[in-house]
Amino acid sequence: MHFLGAVIAEKQDDIYGILAEWSEYADVDEYVKETRSEIIANGRADDQAYLEDHGNDIDPMHEKFKKAAAGRLALDDEAALKAYAEYRRLNLNEDGDAVSTFNEDSFYDYYEIGEWEGVDALQGITCRELADRYNREDALARTAIGSLCVICKEGWYDGGLWNDTTTAAVLNELERNTGRKVWWLNFHD
Repeated sequence: MHFLGAVIAEKQDDIYGILAEWSEYADVDEYVKETRSEIIANGRADDQAYLEDHGNDIDPMHEKFKKAAAGRLALDDEAALKAYAEYRRLNLNEDGDAVSTFNEDSFYDYYEIGEWEGVDALQGITCRELADRYNREDALARTAIGSLCVICKEGWYDGGLWNDTTTAAVLNELERNTGRKVWWLNFHD
C-alpha cells in the first residue's frame, strides 16, 4: 500500500536520519508484547467468539476451524499457551510471555523520495512558499496538502496510513518551519 508523505528538513539528505526511528526495521530492544495470561485469555475469548459466530455454519472451512477452536478451548493452561503461541506464531520468553523486537512506533516499510505523480514540482519548496501557494488557492499545493497522509520532521510526525494528517496540522507545521524545505515521499507499508 502506498501513501503520500512529506518531510520538513533543511536538505534532502536529512530525510534518512529523520525517518529512521519510524521504520519497521529500526532496532528496538526486545519487549513483552502480550503476557502469558493475556495470550491464554485472549485466545480463549477469540475461540469462544468464533464458535458463537459460526456455530451453525456447515461450510467445511468453518467446520475445520470450529474443531480447532473447540480443541484449544478444552486444553489446560500450559497446553493452551503452547497451542495459541503456535497458532499465532508468537515468540515466547522463558516466562511464557510473547516478546517482540518489532518497532511499534513504525508507520512505514520503505519509502521513495518523490515518485508521486503531481508533487514532484513541489519537491524542495520552502514551507513558507508552500503555505503561501496553498493560501493563494494554488491547485497543485491544495491537492498535495489535501492528499497528504503523513508529515514528519525531526522527532515528530502526524498522520499515517490509516490516520491521515489534517490540513490544519500540515499548515501549522508549515507556519512553524517557514525557512525549512518540504520533501515529498511515496511511503509503502
